[in-house]
Amino acid sequence: MLISDFDFDLPEELIASYPLEKRDQSRLLHYNLESKSIQHKKFQDISQILNSGDILVRNVSRVLAARLYLYNPEKYTNKPLEVLLIKALNPEETKWSVLAKPAKKIKEEPSTYVLKSGDPVKVYRVKSANDENQDDFIIEFKDESQFRKAIEECGQMPIPPYFKREAEALDKDRYQTVYAKKNSTGKSVAAPTAGLHFTDDVINNLKNNGIEFIDLNLDVGIGTFKPVSAEKVADHKMHAENYEIASQDWERIQKAKAEGKRIISIGTTSLRCLESIIRSGEIKGSTDIYIYPGNFEFKVIDGLLTNFHLPKSTLILLVSALMGIEECKEMYEAAIKERYRFFSYGDCSLII
Repeated sequence: MLISDFDFDLPEELIASYPLEKRDQSRLLHYNLESKSIQHKKFQDISQILNSGDILVRNVSRVLAARLYLYNPEKYTNKPLEVLLIKALNPEETKWSVLAKPAKKIKEEPSTYVLKSGDPVKVYRVKSANDENQDDFIIEFKDESQFRKAIEECGQMPIPPYFKREAEALDKDRYQTVYAKKNSTGKSVAAPTAGLHFTDDVINNLKNNGIEFIDLNLDVGIGTFKPVSAEKVADHKMHAENYEIASQDWERIQKAKAEGKRIISIGTTSLRCLESIIRSGEIKGSTDIYIYPGNFEFKVIDGLLTNFHLPKSTLILLVSALMGIEECKEMYEAAIKERYRFFSYGDCSLII
């Protein structure tokens, strides 16, 4: 199976660079797995599709304002060094691996840069532990307080590159789920975008209709945007992400499953977490689970709410594994024909 089998032509104007004025006004394509039929709805009508007793599992991880601009204190007017925090390397979160641009500026010997706030940080490169031909880039903050200040005062939201714009003030709110703002201390560097459509009103309406929510945390990594570079689907190496669910919540999911209730994942990140736990037995850990057609049997989820994804991505492979390759192609063809908005700020599909 080749990754080219999962390519498609997408008109550029269907890529949503900005969110709609209201979250729940996005469109929802309902794909019925049993009848293989499609219905077009508004997201705020999702309660008409779901049944009392259904369990919605959501990722409450919070997106960090993880993009920082660093300045040479001796040449402050020069173009800044742009870094994107990728992974905390110590519990205090004072040392992070980063993506950097332009990376050629970074030396092996630690160099001092300053944030917009004037606070100094150290930046340097090291040989990658995973590939001796590659370098990793490191930023070090003085202490946890300085790191928190950097995120709050200087950080920009790590919106995806296909927006083709800089992060703006609106992204601080809209590239975050409403429930993450209240509940999460996660460290995601990308949003669990299927959750962006929910409002407090929609959530309350669903609860009033007998639908339950269960929370977990999976910190979304930059690998979520990484295209499959291998020609053969099976040759791709999946990135790893940290996850956690409370023991009582995992027990609730198992009990609901045993009672025949439907488990519906809000987003591919929640799905990967659940399907990892059932296999590993670990409610906290790291997962590099790779889901593609022909290699996977879903053991937990019965349905998936998800946005429309990039061609040749691991996410479209996952969706194809759930619903079938040809069925996924048909759904995407219908979405393009009906002018659905694609990717992170776009519309969504409910596959159940």
